[in-house]
Amino acid sequence: MKLYTDAGNFQALKIFISAEIAKEKLEFQEVKHEARVVPYMSSHKLPVLEVYPEKFIFSSNAAARLILARSVTEENPSAVDQWLDWESACLLPAVFPYLQSVIVQGKMDESLVQGIQKFLAFLDGELKGKEMLTGSQLTVADVAVWSTLFPVFTGKSALPGYQSHFPILLTWFTKLANQGEFQRVSQAMCKGGDTSSLKGSLTIQPTPLRVAETANQKEAVQKQTSKAKEDTTQAAPEKIVASPEEIQAATLAWLKGKKLCPEPLKRVHPVLPEKGRRNILITSALPYVNNVPHLGNIIGCVLSADVFSRGDTSKWPVSKEVEDFLQKCDLHEDKRLEMFCNDHSQLCCTNCAFLNHRQCAKVTLISESVKGPPPDLQKVSKKIQTILETLKKLENDWSTNMQSSQVSYNKQLDEIRQTRQKINAILDKIEKNTIKELDDMMANLKASLKTDSDNCSKLKNELKQLSDAIHDIVDKGKAELAFIASKKCLEKIRQSETYLKVNAVQAERLVTFQADIDIEQLVSKLSGLGRIVISYPDQVFTVQVKSEYNVGIPSDSWNCYISDICVLSSNQILVADYNNYCVKLLDQQYKVVAHCALNAHPSNMCPITPNEVAVTVNKDKTHEGQMLVCGALDCEGRKKLATLATTNVSLLQQEHSLNHCGTIGTI
Repeated sequence: MKLYTDAGNFQALKIFISAEIAKEKLEFQEVKHEARVVPYMSSHKLPVLEVYPEKFIFSSNAAARLILARSVTEENPSAVDQWLDWESACLLPAVFPYLQSVIVQGKMDESLVQGIQKFLAFLDGELKGKEMLTGSQLTVADVAVWSTLFPVFTGKSALPGYQSHFPILLTWFTKLANQGEFQRVSQAMCKGGDTSSLKGSLTIQPTPLRVAETANQKEAVQKQTSKAKEDTTQAAPEKIVASPEEIQAATLAWLKGKKLCPEPLKRVHPVLPEKGRRNILITSALPYVNNVPHLGNIIGCVLSADVFSRGDTSKWPVSKEVEDFLQKCDLHEDKRLEMFCNDHSQLCCTNCAFLNHRQCAKVTLISESVKGPPPDLQKVSKKIQTILETLKKLENDWSTNMQSSQVSYNKQLDEIRQTRQKINAILDKIEKNTIKELDDMMANLKASLKTDSDNCSKLKNELKQLSDAIHDIVDKGKAELAFIASKKCLEKIRQSETYLKVNAVQAERLVTFQADIDIEQLVSKLSGLGRIVISYPDQVFTVQVKSEYNVGIPSDSWNCYISDICVLSSNQILVADYNNYCVKLLDQQYKVVAHCALNAHPSNMCPITPNEVAVTVNKDKTHEGQMLVCGALDCEGRKKLATLATTNVSLLQQEHSLNHCGTIGTI
């Protein structure tokens, strides 16, 4: 936490004292009064406590109470509330003009003195028989009142004759003043008890609003802190006249009690009017209920009587917006969905059918496809809600990851600058190059995280939109719309599940700076202070689901031994079968749809482009690289996996005369 205040502001005393008592480390920054610490406040107000970045408390009593609450548990919070209100609304408005008169103007105003003495007399009476304001416990109420009275009882600004007129109050004040926390803070504010240091702040700070202390306000404080005193100034309560029937009913209730009480009604749904009983209809304005939906409907709250008045909503027509949304083609926004391909289980417009489904055998009109039992939209809706919750959590994870990355960025930036201090002026240019590299890396990382976060939000919004559309058409008898909604939802659910499977576990990406320990010797030869890399902190991952799949094919001569796995951009998977000299292509259900025979054992694979993969193969003393391509669909609808080229590249000549060749493969 960080405290902003101007020099000599005695209202900061209570915050500093609370921090001392709570042993809370409080960062302090002295600012000028005209400084705009809180950006959204039109007026200047100090002191201000910044609890979190951009989160401020500009009430000194509230700030002191927040800090002290970390070490002191209030036994009587309501009494503390009353005393804090009294201090800010009554005592402080009386003390402030007195201090301005004495310290700033150098004169004693007798009317201001009398105004303070009235409140001191009240305090002296309230402290009688008590150690502290609320009893025996030191609370923020004592800290606040003591801090406000400190300049009134100290130095040249001390109130005349207060020692003899208010002995109980003086004992309480002196007891607190002798405590170490109060001594340290007050001495730091007014060295040697010289209150003239408060002059600058008193000159600039606005005078607190004065609230007249009525008998009722004083009574409110007394009720919380001590026995209420008689107040003859209160007006006599208005006489309440009861009728004879009410008096008789009250007498019977007193004599017979619970026996006369009616039996509680058993609520039966739906709640409908009953003859012979008093029925009350609780509702909002019925003309609005039955009218065209308007801005007030967005509040998301409909009373039971509203629903009763609206009748059976299942008979309402589906809105044109929902129909247009569901029937719009995702690929061709100007086209409506009219067909369904059973081969690919996809909704399609005329353009989709012509471009992508010409060779499909089962492409029918939606009006024909809806025959049969309607889809269970309620089940689909529940599935969407579950995914939406998971997406929301994932979206929060992305946001946290971005914040962690920024923290790591700031930390490594500090390390860079510390390293920079150890070397001479020649590192000016090197420092700029290194920080530029860091900024570029951070920009790329932010862009990547932003893209992931945006994709997550987009998928969440699409699912939410589909979910809302389902609610609008459910039980409406719109078979075609229900069918379209079902297919759209299932497709979007499949995409979401695939997305969540890929992003189920998020490892933090942190920016780190690795300083070169020989930099002082090599500074004239280097272009940067070190390396900027993205690191992944050590994490423990828990395997939640384990599945086994058989990737063997009839042509295999040996048991499969998977030496490497590579995922393509289409979510298909390549596995390198070391024992059988081949690479196998799996679909999203992990079934082998194609394979490519190689001339040696495949060891490692690396994706180069969305459909190109490099494969290293080993045989005898030569290590080769082969390029594979994942081609178009063949006549049986399977992906072709073919070898494009085999390249031998001498990378390193080792002592045993073996050639290590790099491989670039195309899949």
